[in-house]
Amino acid sequence: MRSIYMAAALLLAMLIAMYLPHLFGGEGTNAINPVLINSSFLSPSLLSSSAAGLNGLNVPLALQFVGGLNKSLTGLRNLRTELDNLNETLALIRSYYSNALSMETINYSEARLWASRGLDLVPTAYGTWLNASRELAKYDPSLSNVINAINESLSQQLSAVNQTLMEILRNKPASIAPYSPSLLQVNAPRLVKWGDPIVINGSLSGPPHRPLTIIIGNTTMGIATGANGSFSSVISTDSLAPGNYSLLLYAPPYMGNAPTSAEVNVTVVGEPVHLAISAGTAVAGSTLSIRGTITPWIPGNSTLLVSIDGINETMTINSPTIDAAIPIPVTVGTGRHVLTVTLLPRLPMASASSSVVITILNPLQLSLPPIITAGVAALALLGSRRRPATGGGGAGASEVEARILSATMGRTLGEGARQVVHALAEAIYAVGNEVGHKLMPNQTLREYFAQVGPKMDPDRRDALWRLITLTEPVLYFTHEPREEELIEARELLRRVIHS
Repeated sequence: MRSIYMAAALLLAMLIAMYLPHLFGGEGTNAINPVLINSSFLSPSLLSSSAAGLNGLNVPLALQFVGGLNKSLTGLRNLRTELDNLNETLALIRSYYSNALSMETINYSEARLWASRGLDLVPTAYGTWLNASRELAKYDPSLSNVINAINESLSQQLSAVNQTLMEILRNKPASIAPYSPSLLQVNAPRLVKWGDPIVINGSLSGPPHRPLTIIIGNTTMGIATGANGSFSSVISTDSLAPGNYSLLLYAPPYMGNAPTSAEVNVTVVGEPVHLAISAGTAVAGSTLSIRGTITPWIPGNSTLLVSIDGINETMTINSPTIDAAIPIPVTVGTGRHVLTVTLLPRLPMASASSSVVITILNPLQLSLPPIITAGVAALALLGSRRRPATGGGGAGASEVEARILSATMGRTLGEGARQVVHALAEAIYAVGNEVGHKLMPNQTLREYFAQVGPKMDPDRRDALWRLITLTEPVLYFTHEPREEELIEARELLRRVIHS
């Protein structure tokens, strides 16, 4: 077993020793030219490499050579950590070293920045190796010669890097070559249907594989030019709502080539649709019925935004036919109002909007006139005489009934409607005598209820409120109560008076 550890350690040492000379391209200010390592006695999978050169050691596979499949060797975990850290640090040093050399005659300030970063990592790399060497020494004291050899090779490489980077910091060149101008050409469509991709292409001067950033809306993506400086890209419009967009392409400074940018205006259009709506009259505190159609219709769930007097309601529909109701708050005043329904955009449908003028009546804002006409009063009194008394009526209830009927502005009510009004008048008269508040000439029914309701027990209060809501359509519209509503009105009156 001891001999296996020795052989494995020697193999690992050879790998590291082979890797280091090719990590950096030489001493002084020579350009970096990474070379792939080919070895007849090493498995290619043991080395992690690419077309640009050797990237580092295949740590998991190397550890198998050192420790085999024996998972009880806990030291392998520490060794793996240190080797991973070493690989990462050496890769960063290589990148900073390369950037510093490439920028030395182009942008000296940038070259100094990269050199400073590389110098900061040199002692880190050496310290990481020392930790790894301690883990290696734990397997066998006789590995000290191998460790010393690796240490010497690593020290030589890092010393050369350190010397080159220090020279860049100390010696500012006499003249700095200016950026070479960059030329960026872009071809892009000006009009795209929502859901179809935006296909762009073009060319950018400079070396191949030059990076480009594309920005449109909230989408940002990076691409690179090909071998001849050309590029192409496909941008999805699914996340772009219909509208006008600025398509921006930006090329940062690269290997002596100046930064440049280009901008193209692109319009994303949705499938046009037509929205038609209709709505009737509504009473504040109730609901408004809305009907409409959407053509053409594309199956799916769409969202409607309904607006009236700054109040917005949203609803979801899944068919081209709109048949919905929205609540009208009691804060909406009596009069004509603009109702606007907007269909929000949904891929690939564009937005659409339609408006109609509707009438809303607010009973709380319909004040009773202070002078009751004799004709209306006589009709009310005649009606009260024709109906049998249901309790507590008399001249006082007739006066209340006349005040309620004044809201009709002289319109003649049918027999059923007058029965409902009479029931409410008797209820209000009875409540007024009990709580000490009469219906005043300038009060609406709801204002009166807000005054007396808190002084009533719950059942009687609920009965009075329901009786008011039964009467409002009779007063403000041409509603003729059904037989079941007349029965309900009489029962509600009984609850108010006899509860």
